[in-house]
Amino acid sequence: NYMMLFYALFATTLLLPARFQVVGAIVGLSAIMALASLLPEGSAAAFYADPILTEFAAGCVLGILLRQPSVIAWIKRTPMWPMAVLGGAGLIFAMLADADGWLEVAYYIFPASLLLFASVGVDLYRTQTKPDVLSNLGLISYGIYLIHPFAILLVGMIVVKLNLPTQ
Repeated sequence: NYMMLFYALFATTLLLPARFQVVGAIVGLSAIMALASLLPEGSAAAFYADPILTEFAAGCVLGILLRQPSVIAWIKRTPMWPMAVLGGAGLIFAMLADADGWLEVAYYIFPASLLLFASVGVDLYRTQTKPDVLSNLGLISYGIYLIHPFAILLVGMIVVKLNLPTQ
């Protein structure tokens, strides 16, 4: 649901001039969270004010950062694997930490951003290796991710229609 919210917001920002689109997404996310915190306690308030939305904003900030010429030049001359390892280790720590709300986001946002920065930096600005089976599986994984809700619904309908055992 958060992905769909972000996609809807991002699609809306396409109405803005190109130079304001990413900033518009960040402002939009912030406005949604701020306005949701004014809602009476309930599902809508919990969903729209969830601190996890700041992780989407962090992705937008990385998008801006990764287009800066000085950052591109730095990525081209700097190995990214140490950042990826550090980000991965930070994510392991975050998974082991027992935190909720803003503290949980604080534990995840920095190592996830570091890992994302390294991965995208390598993907965009470093020499690519020859594609192999894992690379091709990675390319199709997002498409599968996008259609899986429909596939689950279809399988569920077949199971119900055929009265198949569910366990």
